[in-house]
Amino acid sequence: MWEEGVRGKMWRVVKEMYSVVQSTVLVGEEQTEWFDLSTGVRQGCVMSPILFSLFINGLAREINKQGKGVDIGGRRVRLLMYADDIVLLAESAKDLHSVQQAVAVPGEPQEGQK
Repeated sequence: MWEEGVRGKMWRVVKEMYSVVQSTVLVGEEQTEWFDLSTGVRQGCVMSPILFSLFINGLAREINKQGKGVDIGGRRVRLLMYADDIVLLAESAKDLHSVQQAVAVPGEPQEGQK
């Protein structure tokens, strides 16, 4: 968010909104216990689409910096995005791993490490 120019009061408001996030699930007529959420945006919040867009734009920038991807008709295609789905493209397993490492969240297990 900082790189996109979100600073000052707005930065503090969003930071406070996400300092403690809890959720519960309704299954039929029964509700689960409340549990903490540490990733993602608040479901149904009017700011969630904006926050997701800020995040996804930064992610796409990082992937493009890698310069990996596949050549399609003389154009390098690095990723495909639709809504909240992302497909990373690479010419080799080594290149794909490199891109994954560039966008990995510190402390999160990567595919194959779970």
